[in-house]
Amino acid sequence: MQELDHNAKAVIGRILDFFKKHPDGFERLESFLDQEKRVLLTTSEVMAMTGWSRSYIQKLCQSGKLPHIPGKPLRFMREPLLAAIEQMLEGKGYNKRRNHR
Repeated sequence: MQELDHNAKAVIGRILDFFKKHPDGFERLESFLDQEKRVLLTTSEVMAMTGWSRSYIQKLCQSGKLPHIPGKPLRFMREPLLAAIEQMLEGKGYNKRRNHR
């Protein structure tokens, strides 16, 4: 087996520390890895991911700022949702001007 580089060893060490601190650590990590494979997210999952309330998420959807698949509960495609959130965090579309020096 090929020798692991320093970064990989550091990450594996952090994972082992996480398992020691959290009795349910393995299940939490497994759930996270399984969730990454999913393409569609529900409003509840977006709430957990962002910390936003259901009404705020619905407001963003109604204003067209968050791409969604209509329905109850609303469904979101992972990649377009993450791209929209990133744009919101960067301030794109909110008349943010770059500082020209």
